[in-house]
Amino acid sequence: LRHLTAYLELRPDDASGHFRLGVASLRTAAVLRGPKERALPAAEQAAERAAMAFVRCSELRPTDLEATLAAGGAWLRAARLAAEQGDEASRVRHLEAAEAQLAGLAERAPSSPAPLQALATLALERGEIDVARQRLEAALQRDPLHVNSLLDLAALLAANEQRAAARELLLRVVRLDAVTPVLDADERQRITTWLAEPDDPARQS
Repeated sequence: LRHLTAYLELRPDDASGHFRLGVASLRTAAVLRGPKERALPAAEQAAERAAMAFVRCSELRPTDLEATLAAGGAWLRAARLAAEQGDEASRVRHLEAAEAQLAGLAERAPSSPAPLQALATLALERGEIDVARQRLEAALQRDPLHVNSLLDLAALLAANEQRAAARELLLRVVRLDAVTPVLDADERQRITTWLAEPDDPARQS
């Protein structure tokens, strides 16, 4: 972090440098060190620094979808850390920053499902189940084969006891995975196990 910060003081327009700074800061935010009363605020600050670094990268490279998605993820991490501290005002502020970044990206990249899938995650964070479902369905309208949206929507449907609809989506993922692997071993095993269960466990003999 010290080296990257010093480097960017010399090369403030290096988009890749800002992205690397964001990655390093986000890793710092993922590890809590010491007593929680000190570790949580420090981690939240690191997540904020990560978000701002990713934002700067996206300003320098407006077509870089990954940087803006990363900014949204960093703001979300900051929001969760604020929530752990009981700081609702900061939580709301971080979520609004994430929403603004991702909504702007969804407009700039109208064919990409990723921003809408990320916006659905934000909606779930707020407890807005219907909004999350609408955003995931919109993401799949952009790309019916977007694996992350398929998995998220399947999980949402399954949690709402719509197992048949969830099964249909997961079977789509399995078919995709059979052609080109898109799942890791753990994901593949979890899906296989879930699909092997009866739609109505109460009817299992």
